[in-house]
Amino acid sequence: MMTIRVIGDDPEGADTPAEHEALAAHYRAKAADARAEAKRHDAMAKSYGRMAKPVQKGTMQQHCQKLAENAKDDAAQYDSLAKAHEDEAKKK
Repeated sequence: MMTIRVIGDDPEGADTPAEHEALAAHYRAKAADARAEAKRHDAMAKSYGRMAKPVQKGTMQQHCQKLAENAKDDAAQYDSLAKAHEDEAKKK
């Protein structure tokens, strides 16, 4: 496992290809986590959709669907950041 000198998600501190590759891997991992979260919320939305009580069926199902949608959007953003760092690593 490579340690980079960049603190957290600071793209301004990435100078070398290795640092950009490390940030890309970091963002790919965050994207995978977000996709896993989306999958969990999709499953919960389906579960709530099978409930008989209208409040649970409607409100909770919509809540979970929205969280799943947000997590999918987050994953796409992380993938985009990872791609940008991968591209930058190839330039150097």
